[in-house]
Amino acid sequence: MNFPQLLVFSISLILIFSCKSDNTPDSQEPVQVTSSELKNQISSKRSMALDLMKSKIHWSASKPGTRHNGTVTPKSGSIIYSRSEILSANVEMDMNTISVLDLTGDKKSSLESHLKGTVEGKEADFFDIRQYPTSEFRTTKVVKLANDRDYNYLIYGYLTIKDVIKEIAFKAFVEIKDDKMVLNSEEFSINRTEWGIHYLSKSIFGGLKDNFIGDEVKIKLQIEASADF
Repeated sequence: MNFPQLLVFSISLILIFSCKSDNTPDSQEPVQVTSSELKNQISSKRSMALDLMKSKIHWSASKPGTRHNGTVTPKSGSIIYSRSEILSANVEMDMNTISVLDLTGDKKSSLESHLKGTVEGKEADFFDIRQYPTSEFRTTKVVKLANDRDYNYLIYGYLTIKDVIKEIAFKAFVEIKDDKMVLNSEEFSINRTEWGIHYLSKSIFGGLKDNFIGDEVKIKLQIEASADF
């Protein structure tokens, strides 16, 4: 082998081995996603609309010697899911539907009117529905639970009441089957004063003695939804 041939052969070997040893990220081929795989990823994410006739938000609150309970009905809402797992959700609540279930007659209508804020001079005591007709819950994170006997999700989100936004979290059992979803949450508590509802709050006003309403409001979500087609 003469010198020119040897030079060419040496250069060829250098090029071959340098190409084989180049494992930097820039030199690697990107992972190719086929159009069918991409289509499956997109098509697996679907939306459900809340069944407003079957969905309720249950509440209860207390003052010394008395506890009241009732419901609020969603106005609208949707669930985003993929296969059998929930991804996100939002629920808009119609505050005009606040009901009291443990009273009847005039006592029932009187408390409901006070809660709604439709009594003249008492609009701001509770929810003031003329100024704030809706409240909303919108998820920020949904975590699948593996070792909880009663609940399979931990749900985080923002609860908006009277234009005040606070983050809450609660456990829920969610079942998705045949393009239908049922969600039942645990009973969890919020502090009403964090949303500016201060009426007869012992933590806000001094000297109330036993004439106060507890700050803690217990909530339980009962939601049903069906897939949009």
